[in-house]
Amino acid sequence: MMASKKGVMDQLSCDCWKPALLFITLSPNSIPIQPGPVNQSETGSFVQELAHRKEKKIRRTKRVERELDIARMAIREASKRGGVNGSTWLDGKENKVNVYRNRAAFFKSYAEMEKRFKVYVYEEGEPPLIHRGPCKNIYTTEGRFIEELEQMPPVNGPYERGMRGPDASKGHPALHANSIRALCNANSSEGFLPYKDVSIPEINLVTGDIPSQLLAPLPPLASRIFLAFFVGRVHGPIRPVLLQHWEGKDMGYLPVYNILPEGLDYYSFMLHSRFCLCPSGYEVASPRIVEAIYAECIPVIISQSYVLPFFDVLNWEAFSVSVSVEEIPRLKEILEAIPQEEIERMREGVKEVKKHFVFHQPPQSFDVFYMILHSVWLRRLNVRIL
Repeated sequence: MMASKKGVMDQLSCDCWKPALLFITLSPNSIPIQPGPVNQSETGSFVQELAHRKEKKIRRTKRVERELDIARMAIREASKRGGVNGSTWLDGKENKVNVYRNRAAFFKSYAEMEKRFKVYVYEEGEPPLIHRGPCKNIYTTEGRFIEELEQMPPVNGPYERGMRGPDASKGHPALHANSIRALCNANSSEGFLPYKDVSIPEINLVTGDIPSQLLAPLPPLASRIFLAFFVGRVHGPIRPVLLQHWEGKDMGYLPVYNILPEGLDYYSFMLHSRFCLCPSGYEVASPRIVEAIYAECIPVIISQSYVLPFFDVLNWEAFSVSVSVEEIPRLKEILEAIPQEEIERMREGVKEVKKHFVFHQPPQSFDVFYMILHSVWLRRLNVRIL
């Protein structure tokens, strides 16, 4: 994958309760025409120039589509062949758990992305319309992702921008229908379209880095004395149900808090829990999912209509548990019924996918930056322009 002044400009926005950007290339019809006396010769030349530009654009698009057809065919062939040769992959370690829907297809798709995918990056105007990043809060993902894009060489050219917020693009129906939106609040009940839009993980890095407690050697499964853990403010429709049934009910085995008492450490609870509860709040996404992965604690996702990040590549069932709102009263029973060997397998899966949710500077292959780009690449493959 490379930044380029020549290539496909796929429209991307990062929407999550903060300023967002949607790139729009100007069509020939948008070129301003200065008023003045009509000169038939000049008018004819102008029309010819527009026709030439249109023909050139069509030829370029057809060439791009031929390249993408080659990529599509290669991915389909890899998918049919099955697993990647050998017992190691990506980081040279033995893979104990297959956390991918189709390991071979993903590997081939990623390789094709690195070879063919090109991204236009436009220089920002004044004042900045995108972010105040890099963000060091609940919106770390957007700030860091856009910051890394900004490190690529800018492309000079006409563009429009300035749409803000998760619903801003709806003000332009054609843009909303034809752009690829990247959202952390990937709520299918609010217009998120999994085949077209990209679900990005919500990551909260207060200092800009993973907390030091989660970088040290982490406790083994045998040292995790709690079945599950949660602490969080009451907002949204799901958390009140969770707190109603489990707050203060079994604090030595399944600690659930609204507010963590003074003197207790949040990450210590995560590091000593087998499962970490990740209920939705106002938004379907929760930064606890990635925090749990960092802590090698199996995420228990309690949500409605949430499209999980990288769902078309990762097999979330291999490293997480999904519990419906209706099952919250039976939460303890459900988790205790999971066999020990299954818990060990899921925890190995958590360790395996951790690399895909970590930021590096500069980005590294298969980290969260490139996984988001790969999600955009897959959506581009799903669309044939001509």
